[in-house]
Amino acid sequence: MISRNPVLLPTAQNDWELWATTRLRRVDDPAALNGQPLHFALPLDYCRSFPLFLPSKDRKIFKDLIYAQLERRHLVSPTSNARFDFEPIERTPEGTLVRVDFVNRELPQTWEDKKALSYATSLRYYPFPAGKAVVLRERGRLVLVINRGGKLLYSSILNQTGEVDDRVASEIQAAVMSLSARGFLKAPVDAVELWGGAFSPDAVEKLRAALEIEVTYREPPQPEGVRRPPNGALLPASADVGAKKRRQMLYVVLGVLFLAVIYVLVLKQFRDRLTDLQAKIDAQEENLGTNSANSADHAAARTRWRAMANAIDPQRYPMVQLNAISQVMPPDGVVLSSFETKISEVKLQGKANSAKAVFDFLENLNVHPHLSAVYHWSRKKEPNLDDDGTAHFELIGKLK
Repeated sequence: MISRNPVLLPTAQNDWELWATTRLRRVDDPAALNGQPLHFALPLDYCRSFPLFLPSKDRKIFKDLIYAQLERRHLVSPTSNARFDFEPIERTPEGTLVRVDFVNRELPQTWEDKKALSYATSLRYYPFPAGKAVVLRERGRLVLVINRGGKLLYSSILNQTGEVDDRVASEIQAAVMSLSARGFLKAPVDAVELWGGAFSPDAVEKLRAALEIEVTYREPPQPEGVRRPPNGALLPASADVGAKKRRQMLYVVLGVLFLAVIYVLVLKQFRDRLTDLQAKIDAQEENLGTNSANSADHAAARTRWRAMANAIDPQRYPMVQLNAISQVMPPDGVVLSSFETKISEVKLQGKANSAKAVFDFLENLNVHPHLSAVYHWSRKKEPNLDDDGTAHFELIGKLK
């Protein structure tokens, strides 16, 4: 599993698990992780999934078409705060089959206040066996999952007890028949897998006899990599960290542009002044010939020129340096918290998702044509790793 940020997933009980490339740890309450950026996986009792046929192949209008169908089913209204996401499953001659993930009730405030990079249904993180229905436990409830070609298509809660009772078989049969009758299934469901939860052999045998198809038991697979919602629609305004970051970045960019204009005007004055000094030096050298070095005016102009020449070297401009540094930062992996620049050195401090991201960043600095031409980059000390795998770093660029 490739994950740049951890995912908080509900378990079969009422607790949670924090996953990155592997399971990091169990978490009793999401509130314990306040302040840590993560992807929040919503359990089925808050976010359910179902298929829809859209009479179009233009993704730009999918959201409007989905909203119209949700409104027709009285799931949303013009005054409600509809939160739904979608994933295209398959194109058909008539349009597009999509899966809709719909938040069917308000989330607890402690979940909304988190620094969530995304909200998504928990089941979209798991691979499913094609042609098989899956029954599992989530937060003490028994859950049914039906897929199409291995992609999550439909989910529902079978019961609140988490046990395989007499009604489970009929609920599964009704769901499969309904989906098949409406053309949502690509192939018949010919088997059921029970995932985890220590289902009793009697329950497995009882379900097999009622369904008259193969029923097997297996441990749940590990969740796959982070797949962020394609449009971020499940993020509420209060928790939309991405939108806040974009607004903050806009303000930063506007501020930087304003400072850059002032900076350029000041540098232009310096450049004009230095250009005049250089012209004066050239004129004095022409007039004085071999005795020009003895001229007091020439010596003073030459001294001022050498003292200020570095100021107009574009490779020494802080704005130019920062722009070049941002270009070589690993995507979604490094955040700068401090940037200090002097003629003799440049100092960078920040946080990365892993120690590898720090090493990649350092390597990129040393191969960049402009950054490596002026400075030699190295680590002041080894990255300091946190419990979640993130690394604090400090890099130094020394003038060559």
